[in-house]
Amino acid sequence: MSPKNRKGLRWSILAGILTTCFLALIFNSHLLAAFGAMNGVKTLDPEGLLQISNGNEILLVDVREKREFEVSHLRGAEWVEGLNWQEVDKNTPIVLYCTIGFRSTEWGTTLAKQGFRNLYNLDGGIVRWKNEKRTVFNQKNQPTDSVHVYSDLFGFLLREGQAVE
Repeated sequence: MSPKNRKGLRWSILAGILTTCFLALIFNSHLLAAFGAMNGVKTLDPEGLLQISNGNEILLVDVREKREFEVSHLRGAEWVEGLNWQEVDKNTPIVLYCTIGFRSTEWGTTLAKQGFRNLYNLDGGIVRWKNEKRTVFNQKNQPTDSVHVYSDLFGFLLREGQAVE
C-alpha cells in the first residue's frame, strides 16, 4: 500500500470513529433526557404515557413534519403546527414526541421558555412506541404498520413495523 493510500485509510478510520461517537451521543436517550430536564421537560416512557393519560386530560403533540404525522402518529395526537398555542392553558400536561426524542426535546425547551409548566417528552419517540408493539395510526386514523422514520439514518432503529422515509 502506498503512503498516500495509508494516509487516506487513516483519515477514513478516524472519520468513522468520530461519526460513531457522534451518533452514540445523538441516540443516547439519557443525554436527551438530561438536556430536557435542565429546561423543565420530564421524560416519560410509553408505559408512563399510558399511566398519565389514564383518566387525565393531556395534550399529546406530535412535533414532526406534517408528512411524517400523516404516515403514522399516536392515537389522539395533535400535529404541533395545527395547534393554536395561545389557547393552550400553560398548566395543561403536554406530552411531546417525534421520531426518537430529539425534536420533541427541543420543542419542550421552547415551550418551557414560554411558560408552559407540565411538559413531558416521550422517551424514544414513535420508534420506541412501535418497537414495544404498540399501535400507530395513519391520516385516516386507521391502525398502520408504517412508521415515518425521518430519514434512512433512523430507519435501522425500527424493529417492528415498516419504515417509511
